[in-house]
Amino acid sequence: MSDMLVPLFVLRYNCFRLITKPRFYIILIISAVYLSDITAPICEYSRLKGEPVSLWLFPLLLNNSGIVLVLFLLGVLLFCDAPFLENTEPYIFIRSGRRQWLCAQFLFVLLLSAIYIAHIILWSIIPVFFYAAHMPEWGKILYSLANTNAWQLVDLPTRISSFILNQYSPKCAFGVTATISFLVIVLIGSIMFCANLTIHRSVGNILGSLLVLEQYFATNSSGHSLYFFSPVSWVNLEVIHIDGIAKTPSVSYALAILIALSVCCWIISFLVIRKKSIQPFKAL
Repeated sequence: MSDMLVPLFVLRYNCFRLITKPRFYIILIISAVYLSDITAPICEYSRLKGEPVSLWLFPLLLNNSGIVLVLFLLGVLLFCDAPFLENTEPYIFIRSGRRQWLCAQFLFVLLLSAIYIAHIILWSIIPVFFYAAHMPEWGKILYSLANTNAWQLVDLPTRISSFILNQYSPKCAFGVTATISFLVIVLIGSIMFCANLTIHRSVGNILGSLLVLEQYFATNSSGHSLYFFSPVSWVNLEVIHIDGIAKTPSVSYALAILIALSVCCWIISFLVIRKKSIQPFKAL
């Protein structure tokens, strides 16, 4: 078998194993129900006003630190079994080789991150779909919720950011938020994989949780300097700026740091896996 195909076969095995885990479906169900509950008041306001709502809700929902906390802690739970060493893994490890096995785990983290972010995006759309219309702009409903007290009248649990509506086009906001959210989930998975493999399984889970909790404290603090050291906060477009204002991180800074930290985690994992003996973990 070609060395280039080995990681793909290991990746396929990881995917088959993933779809047998109840935890995976529980995470998807909880996040779907949570997002449906969050967006329900927007649907109600759209019905009352008789105006369609825009489908570009995803970047606006991540403006709320509480929503980010819930969704990204679920992301931590998604990777809590990293480095995916279960009873059959030592045999796969031996047959595939260390480098190919690690490459497959990297691809698996990327795939799992993409699936989770796509799921969040999908469930920011599905609940409002029958009240929505395809439009290139943010729409009257979102502007009204952002610039009046209408969000309080319908008990909307999150504030619609007028800053995002005024500073970003819907496509730009969606693209930037989706890209950074994906890279943040990849970083969480990479840190947890590296720490669990290098030190102890519980260490990675603790670090992943602390990384998400940090954004909650950074977003609710009075200073701007914490934002430069809070990667999860960067999914909020009020925290980062395309033009790179000095007080807050720029988009290019966020992308560079997220990619660099993830690469560092995988380099460390590669150096460790070259000599480390593999012991299976108890399945979660």
